[in-house]
Amino acid sequence: MKCLELQELFALEALGVLDRVEQAKLKALVEADPDAAAELPAWRDAVAAFAMAATSRRRAPAYLRERILTRIRQTPQVRPAAPSPSVPAAPQSAPDSASGPEVPPSPEIGEGRALLTFGYDATAKWLPVPGVPGARVRLLAVNQPQGYRISVVELAPGASFPSHHHGTGPEDLFLLSGDLVTEGRTLGPGDHFHADPGTDHQRLTSPSGCRAMIVEPVTGPQYLEAAVAR
Repeated sequence: MKCLELQELFALEALGVLDRVEQAKLKALVEADPDAAAELPAWRDAVAAFAMAATSRRRAPAYLRERILTRIRQTPQVRPAAPSPSVPAAPQSAPDSASGPEVPPSPEIGEGRALLTFGYDATAKWLPVPGVPGARVRLLAVNQPQGYRISVVELAPGASFPSHHHGTGPEDLFLLSGDLVTEGRTLGPGDHFHADPGTDHQRLTSPSGCRAMIVEPVTGPQYLEAAVAR
């Protein structure tokens, strides 16, 4: 396995967004390689640190809060079906290539408001970024009480993200794969970029395409805000 692929697996596992195939691949790797197993907790700590660094105590505007709450109320809530007590649950079998890809299980585990929620790559919802050709975004989580969100942004080879101003809070970017050029510097997989509130961020360009995790205030740059608000 390539080092870049391993780093991406570590990062996605720390975010909790690995699908079943990737989870099995990573599990086999860490069981066979003690060095890899020792490195995995550091990635989990890094993701937690990014979330804490981007935490903003500023309250979101009323119009935005209402938009998010309306979207939540309109989204069907999927609950795991309870198995029949008289019929034991059938064991899950390996995917059959002839019958198509395996259908992911329910994305939620738990009852009431305390839930574990899973996001699968096979059913992920990617949204185009308005006004930015070759860019798309996947919203992973929104922490409304603390005012930050976590998303993954993908740029096609040669695509650029426009200059913007960090006026509502800090931003942390962690590059998962590919390359990203900004402020006269080139970032590679595993590199991290932090912007303090009030900074102006020059254009970001990806010569060969990239995927990056971003932790930012709920009211982030207008380009991403327009996409995730849909």
